[in-house]
Amino acid sequence: MHEHPNRSDFIGALTMWALSAAPRTAVGAASADLVILAPGIAYVPGDVERSLTCNTGVIMNGGRITIVDAAIPEGAAAAYGAIRARNDLPIVRVIDTHYHLDHTYGNAYWSDRGARPIAYAGLRAELAKSEPELFGGGPGLWQKMSGALPELRASRPLSPSYVPSGTTFGSDRDAIAVIHPGIGHTHSDAVVWVPAKRALFTGDLVVNGPYNAVADSTIGPWIRALDDLRALRPEIVVPGHGPAGGPELIDAQQHYFKRVTEEIDRAVASGRDVDAAIPAIHRRMLADPGTATFVNDGHLKYSGFFQFHDLAAKIYHERTNETLARRPEAPPPAKCCGDLARNRALEKTT
Repeated sequence: MHEHPNRSDFIGALTMWALSAAPRTAVGAASADLVILAPGIAYVPGDVERSLTCNTGVIMNGGRITIVDAAIPEGAAAAYGAIRARNDLPIVRVIDTHYHLDHTYGNAYWSDRGARPIAYAGLRAELAKSEPELFGGGPGLWQKMSGALPELRASRPLSPSYVPSGTTFGSDRDAIAVIHPGIGHTHSDAVVWVPAKRALFTGDLVVNGPYNAVADSTIGPWIRALDDLRALRPEIVVPGHGPAGGPELIDAQQHYFKRVTEEIDRAVASGRDVDAAIPAIHRRMLADPGTATFVNDGHLKYSGFFQFHDLAAKIYHERTNETLARRPEAPPPAKCCGDLARNRALEKTT
């Protein structure tokens, strides 16, 4: 067993990155497109590979617009521009699917344009840890990230209003439900369900690409939460990151987690050194067309958040209650991730 101090939390990982990354140049809102999936159902694709921006869901019904996931200010501005290029319906609310910054830091941007930020009630406890200043505490992650994300200096953190799971806005064909299917990607994930359109906005419980950040995750319950999403029988699925699709996205996400879990269980049962076995498991996942979509090969700008070893170590800990050392198996190119040498030095002291 390899022990190490616990630093696998999302807040700690982002703080480490913020200290080591070169600041991004502040720019105006990037060009973005509103992708129409069905009448009244759309999204603006995010770009987590370059700008930490999630997908922004857009629900147009009852003569109003509901946004799903606020993104960061730059992403919010891009999404707003894409929406306004198509229509001028009032934007009345923005629903945050979980507390991570790429889904909540645009709350103030949307609020300033008339939308009410809303989230499942469980999000409050996690947001209080990352942004204590919103609840009467000291500086939080927002201040630490402002050096790496200059657009934050022109905005402000904003806590949403909190609602219970099962809250529905509108009625009949205009109904929009906020549902907490259980812990998974975080402890307070919510999905947004539009039953009349059979459209599901999943946040990061489902992604379509190598974007599973698992610092706050619990993989076993996450697999079970995906069963609950499938039980809704959606026809349109908008993931937190990556292209939209149908229920096959839920199936693929769950299949990936089950396959990695099977590989870890097999390594444990064989008595092998699991830490040493993970690189080979990583290669098998990359070679398998059924799982390769989800496996980070090190090319992403923010590769440090999507390491395969972190997922494998999470599963190993859940299955054995033992801990593996964090050993990134595919360091990203230095040109895309700031000063890697400094990053490694910071990790050793954390």
